[in-house]
Amino acid sequence: VAALVSALAAGPIRNLAVRMVQDIGLKGLGSNGVDVAIQSVALIATLVAVGIVNRLGTRGLLLIGVGGVLLSFVATAIAYACWCKWLAVCSLVTFSAAFNFGPGVGVYLVINEMLPDRIRAVGVSVALLANHAVSVTVAALFMPCVASVGYPAVFLSLSAFAGLLWMVVRFCLPRTPATR
Repeated sequence: VAALVSALAAGPIRNLAVRMVQDIGLKGLGSNGVDVAIQSVALIATLVAVGIVNRLGTRGLLLIGVGGVLLSFVATAIAYACWCKWLAVCSLVTFSAAFNFGPGVGVYLVINEMLPDRIRAVGVSVALLANHAVSVTVAALFMPCVASVGYPAVFLSLSAFAGLLWMVVRFCLPRTPATR
């Protein structure tokens, strides 16, 4: 699960947001404003997730968040294919909200909930190692892939990873306890 979360490219998207919106034609202060919006929405989504995780459970957060990530990736691919800068901006901000609501928070929670106490520290460490390994790989490949096949193909590929993660969460992860 941790490796699939990293495959969603949150780091490169967050770090390259200004360049990505500049590439579609949004220049100057507007591109910086998008970066501020992405970071602000990330904070708000995380706060909301923290506030409702006990009602939805970790699995619920992940399903909603990963579903939003999937939809935002498809919208981003369409935005870049049609050269629609405001759809690109909205879909990138939506990605930030969905990622930070679900997989950004949920990946750490689910690991702790699933592993028994005696191996939890090692399990979290191994998951973090896998997370970093995939993150480095995705960061190294993101812009070369964009240069080679374009934003639409990259975001459609990322949507496939999001779809796979949603299926793993839906069909393989046990329900985690939610309190009422």
